[in-house]
Amino acid sequence: MSAALTVSSLEQAAREQTGLVDFGPDTGWREGFERLVAAVEAMGPNDQLRHLAAHNIVGQLVTRLRFVEDDRLHPEIALQDVGDPLIVIGLPRTGTTISYDLLCLDPAARAPREWEWYIPWPPPEVATFASDAR
Repeated sequence: MSAALTVSSLEQAAREQTGLVDFGPDTGWREGFERLVAAVEAMGPNDQLRHLAAHNIVGQLVTRLRFVEDDRLHPEIALQDVGDPLIVIGLPRTGTTISYDLLCLDPAARAPREWEWYIPWPPPEVATFASDAR
């Protein structure tokens, strides 16, 4: 049986994977993180599920460590003006998906690719927006 997931063991795994230690000054995410770990363990998961949960949670922690480090090294990123966002919302079956898809066809617009939500680091390069293998 694999060891139970703990907040400290997951954080340590992320630190070891990246060599980074600072999760940043904003601690608003910690309560949800702690509840998630407790909920996974409360299920009494089998080894495979515990391993999968650990892998996914550590992946999110790794991304956070890298974003905090990027912010430390490149504070100019947060100072960029990205303009006003266009947010498409609506009730189900009312055309929001097609509206979003059509708006994404505008070459002057920039919508995140699906992989950018799941694998946001390293940041994509402008030259490879269309060809990034992620």
